[in-house]
Amino acid sequence: MKRIYLIILLFMGISYNCFAQSEHRIAIGFGAFSHGYNYALSKMLEEVEDCQRTPLDINDTDERTEEHELVLPVNINLHYEYSSNNYLSIGICLGYDKLRMNQMSWSYVAVVDEDQNGNEYLGWNISSEDNGYLHRHIIFVMPEMSIYWFKKERCSMYSKFAAGVRFNFEKREFFNSRSDITGFKECHIYFQGSPVCFEVGRKNLRFFGELGYGAQGIGQFGVKYTISKKDDSVDK
Repeated sequence: MKRIYLIILLFMGISYNCFAQSEHRIAIGFGAFSHGYNYALSKMLEEVEDCQRTPLDINDTDERTEEHELVLPVNINLHYEYSSNNYLSIGICLGYDKLRMNQMSWSYVAVVDEDQNGNEYLGWNISSEDNGYLHRHIIFVMPEMSIYWFKKERCSMYSKFAAGVRFNFEKREFFNSRSDITGFKECHIYFQGSPVCFEVGRKNLRFFGELGYGAQGIGQFGVKYTISKKDDSVDK
């Protein structure tokens, strides 16, 4: 019976020691040029560079719509991080991103025109109209894992990987109508890969920067606050 008590006490001591050495941190970060923004920007550039087809006949018509980015490429991210050693931490991120785009429609009507030599040819008579705005709200939740290359008292360097779910909510405003369209659009897998990350600062409050690509942007910068700190496992 004494052996059982000793085993129980030993197990409780090990558990308490692991808990005492654990580290819990919360962080807020601001990212720039997220995947959602870059994708919308690439689609806009494709539309601008797209060549208009040749008219087939007189009064031939064609219509197309374009969306132009109008918002700064900045998103906000809230992080929780837990680690029990100097090499690995796990956590979760709740992020918010917003895209605001101007919606424009182009109308093409084929007409007979003349070149400088007086030769007739079919050309497009082009007109455009601003229809309204598209507001796209993006909320994403992603579990995160960080691998620390070194972890000192005043600075650290690590790599971070995350994957989760993205939810899109859209609102379309029309200039020529009072009926706006609002609702849930879609959800799909979202990700973040940041191979170069660093922290500098004090024991409990640090500035961090992360370079990579994905939901949180090409670059993310912010502050981390340590709620409970390891006592003696951090390298001096």
